[in-house]
Amino acid sequence: LFVETRLISEVVENKEFLNWLLLQKFDLAFTHIFDVCPIGLVHYAKIPSWIWLSSTDDGEQRSDEFRGKSEEFRWTYVDYRFLEKVMVNSNELYEAPRPTLSKIVNIGGVGIGFKDANPLPDEFQRIIDVCVGLVVFSFGSVTPSYKMPLAWKKAFLAAFKNYPEHHFVMKYEGTDLQDHLPSNVHVFKWLPQANLLAHPKTKALISHGGYNSLQEAIIAGVPLITIPLFGDQPKNAKLAEKHRIAVNLRKDNLTVDAVVKALEKLLSDRRLD
Repeated sequence: LFVETRLISEVVENKEFLNWLLLQKFDLAFTHIFDVCPIGLVHYAKIPSWIWLSSTDDGEQRSDEFRGKSEEFRWTYVDYRFLEKVMVNSNELYEAPRPTLSKIVNIGGVGIGFKDANPLPDEFQRIIDVCVGLVVFSFGSVTPSYKMPLAWKKAFLAAFKNYPEHHFVMKYEGTDLQDHLPSNVHVFKWLPQANLLAHPKTKALISHGGYNSLQEAIIAGVPLITIPLFGDQPKNAKLAEKHRIAVNLRKDNLTVDAVVKALEKLLSDRRLD
């Protein structure tokens, strides 16, 4: 029932959909914590129970000013007394300690498993067969890598060239790098990331610091280089750095030297192995 705010007017004016929703007599609804509007649909359809879903950790900082101003909104428009559970994409094993409630259920890592990792496609297996170690580069599914600044692209490729015995596979949606790739760099529009991380030759993941990628790397035992961009990513990167499983790079200082130093630390520091 996750509905973006810009679509709410279309939803509430769709009488056919609203009638259908009411007739289904659902017992339980899942709504995303990002938007409270679907909660109105839950009440309209007389669904007795609902669960809030959060795709990121619930955070550690609270603004007293905002909390005070939001009291009227909170208790007037959203009645949390009927909230069954809050499922959070978080894992208390490596999150910062904090107060919590019995209704909050941490489900971070659920569905991420390498026990049944599939064999790699031939194009990836051929790369692994000829390299000493593999480094996976992916900024996830939300941020297209080809839109990164040209200076970043040059910095990454120049840094990767310094490690000829290691090969780098990049999730990259564009074609502008094809004529500039070092022999040890390979670009693909899609990566079997979980299966690549599960391979024993994989030495590192270069990531934007998204929570799912962070959890995949932790489960696979692969250290990271994080370049957080927005949202919860800076916090995730700091968390990984705190646990000594990552090197954090600032996006405003992404140079060849910075990437080389991060790779050197990652590939040589046994504490990150």
